[in-house]
Amino acid sequence: MLPGALVIFLLHTVNSQSAVNCTGYTPQQNFTMSDNEIWRWVKFSNEIENPNSTLTQTQVNAMLDAFIPTMDCQSQLELERVKNIRYNLSPAAQTVYLEKIKPIKDNGSLTFAQARDQINTIIHDITDSTVRDALLAKENAGYGLLD
Repeated sequence: MLPGALVIFLLHTVNSQSAVNCTGYTPQQNFTMSDNEIWRWVKFSNEIENPNSTLTQTQVNAMLDAFIPTMDCQSQLELERVKNIRYNLSPAAQTVYLEKIKPIKDNGSLTFAQARDQINTIIHDITDSTVRDALLAKENAGYGLLD
């Protein structure tokens, strides 16, 4: 399937699902996603992470913005929690994230695969194992999609 057609197909698929109204939702104590939502998230992320994908970061962000509101409230909160892992990083890990990784994620012209490769190189070149492990955990928590 052509890259542009894939984006249109995925956005159409996501947009055909209704947004979930989470106003007043009280989360469960244990943050988890249902099996169905995990399956939907994995299927969604596999489309993006396909090694042959030419989706740009900008396209991926648009797809995420359309997809996440279709998930149940508990899953939306779980993904928000994962996104906030960055704020729990040590000052050294935050510095690496903000100075080296975030600019790559913000580069809308890179494909997701190109960005992932550059970020993996940066993380694996870090000599401080505590910083490296924290950044790996952050990237792995949301399949590298959440920021």
